[in-house]
Amino acid sequence: MATPTAMERRSLAKMGIAMPDGSYYIRNSGELSDAIKAVGRSTPNEGQTAEERRNEIRRHCIKRARALHLENMIPDTWNSDGSLKHMDLQDFIAHFGRKGMRWGVHLYGPDRGGYSTHVTSSSDHVLARTAQAKAGTHGTRVLSNEELKTLTERLNLEQSYKRLTAESSNYDKGKGFVQEILQVGKLGLDVYNTGKAIKKTIDELKKR
Repeated sequence: MATPTAMERRSLAKMGIAMPDGSYYIRNSGELSDAIKAVGRSTPNEGQTAEERRNEIRRHCIKRARALHLENMIPDTWNSDGSLKHMDLQDFIAHFGRKGMRWGVHLYGPDRGGYSTHVTSSSDHVLARTAQAKAGTHGTRVLSNEELKTLTERLNLEQSYKRLTAESSNYDKGKGFVQEILQVGKLGLDVYNTGKAIKKTIDELKKR
C-alpha cells in the first residue's frame, strides 16, 4: 500500500488503525512487522518516558494484530499491556544446553572433577543467545536491527575464535610430531656414533 498522506493518517487514527498522532498505521501484515521492528526506535511524546511510549506502541500493535488475525506475529516476550516480560533465560535453555543447566554455572566444578562452578556468562553472550533463541522461534523478523547486529557479530567472533584455536591446536600437534621425529633421529645418531666408537676400540685392540 502507498504511504498515507497527513489527512489519511488522521483518518486512520480516528479508526484506530494508526495511533492518535497518526503514526504506526497498521493495515496489513507487512506494516505490522515494520511497526514491531520500529518499537525500539520510537521517540517519546512530551511528558512520556521512553518505556511508556514503547509500551503504548506495543499495545497498539497487539490490538491491530488481533483485528487482522495476526496474533502469531506478536513476539512472545510482550505482555498484553505492552510491557516486556522478564526474560528467564531458562526458557531458552533447550536451544543452548541441557535440562537442569544454569546459565554461567558449570555442571562440572572442582567437586565434580572440573573447574569453577561460578563462571558468569558475559552480557554480550546472553544478549546474543537471547536474540538467537527469538530468531529460532519466530525468525529474524522479530529482531531489531541492533539485536541482529549483536547476534551476527557474536557468531562471527565465535567462529573466528574456533577457527584460530583449531589452527593453533593443529600447529601444536604438528610441532609435537616433528619434535618426536627429531628425538628419534637423535637417538639413532647417538646409537650410530656409539657403534662407531666401539668398533674403533675393537679394531685398536686387535692390532695390539
